[in-house]
Amino acid sequence: MPTLLVTRKMPRELAERVRASVGGQGDRRARRRSRLTALVRFALVVLLVAAVTQIVLVTRRARLELERVRATLLERVRSEAATLEPEVRRVRARVEPWLMRFEGAYEGDRISPELAHEGALDRALGRPSLYVRGALSRLSADAPESYPDAFVLCLVKPPGDRTEKSLRAMARAAATSRGLEPARGFARYGDALVVLPLLEPGFRARVSATGDLAALELLGQAFDHAPLASARRAARAEQLLIVVDEPGAGSAPSELDGERPHPVRVGLVDLTKNEVLLRLRRSVDPSWASPAARAQHARGMDGCMLALDVRAAVRDAR
Repeated sequence: MPTLLVTRKMPRELAERVRASVGGQGDRRARRRSRLTALVRFALVVLLVAAVTQIVLVTRRARLELERVRATLLERVRSEAATLEPEVRRVRARVEPWLMRFEGAYEGDRISPELAHEGALDRALGRPSLYVRGALSRLSADAPESYPDAFVLCLVKPPGDRTEKSLRAMARAAATSRGLEPARGFARYGDALVVLPLLEPGFRARVSATGDLAALELLGQAFDHAPLASARRAARAEQLLIVVDEPGAGSAPSELDGERPHPVRVGLVDLTKNEVLLRLRRSVDPSWASPAARAQHARGMDGCMLALDVRAAVRDAR
């Protein structure tokens, strides 16, 4: 191997030894480079194998977690659907014909002899019941959005008199969940309808077909937040309390909450006997109250006054 360490004046034997020494160093460097290259290649292979193994393990864990979440959710849905779905379907089948009937021509006032006895109305109102309210032209559409209001509160727990102060206090109480506590026996029909799609086979099919954990967890959250307890109460209701608001006078101004003079139909139906216990038609008019009271509680005060009219009609029928 040529090298600058060898000169022409250097003895031949010495020159050969220098060349041999320099050549050995080159070989050692080459061998070191070769070993380093092999080591780097081996390390890359090890890292690649480790990365692939990690990916496989993570994928497997994700798949196992997906199946665990899916199985848990399906079991919960099946458990609830086994008893609740038939009950919800039955209550829907019982309620809808009555909604259509009360949307039709008014059939006249009726107070069942069952309610003519002392305390009979209070006992009836103590039974598990559904409450729906809506406009005459869209009762079936409004019914799922109904919730207990001042009318229900005053029907169950009437104020001592009809003064503006008393009715305004009841209307104010009905605006809070705590104030409506006496009306807790009246369930929301809409809760049963909201829950029904989650109990049907189609929802279970979506859960079974979903391959994304995040999407599956969203389905689980939808089921978690479903009003199952309220739907069960609604499905087991024995009575239906219906309030139907007929169109108001076109020339009468509306209050801030939309209240205006208009006729109202009230019905109490025994769902177990499929029989009308009470059917009345009365008018409400917020103009009797002071402007300040009407501005805040016109609808609630009218609802409370209507409840007192219903109780008075039942009392007069004895």
